Amino acid sequence: MIDEKMLLVYGLANKDINVLKTFNKDYRVVSEEMTGTKVEDLIKGENFKTSENKIPREKIILVNGYSDREVDALFKIVRGAMGKNVIIAVVTENSNEWSFDYLALEHLIKERDWYKKNKK
Repeated sequence: MIDEKMLLVYGLANKDINVLKTFNKDYRVVSEEMTGTKVEDLIKGENFKTSENKIPREKIILVNGYSDREVDALFKIVRGAMGKNVIIAVVTENSNEWSFDYLALEHLIKERDWYKKNKK
């Protein structure tokens, strides 16, 4: 797993990206042409691949290489500036090996939708 501090962002508007710039966070925009790429390769900035799977226009931020305390602070910044509809997740050893589209479609979006449905 790569320890590099990096945010992988998908579906963010320019104003959202400006928030990351304001707080001096390194990020890489994941375009639709890159969604078939393994998360690890996105972090490295190499081997970009397209995917046949269409990801809905969701705001997604994947956090890599930050300490727990930094992640907590980052979550507060993002939630405060971008609202609660942003999907934020930390890259794990498992998700590091998955393609971005698989992670987004099979885990992040499904888990968020399940939580919304079952929240009391």
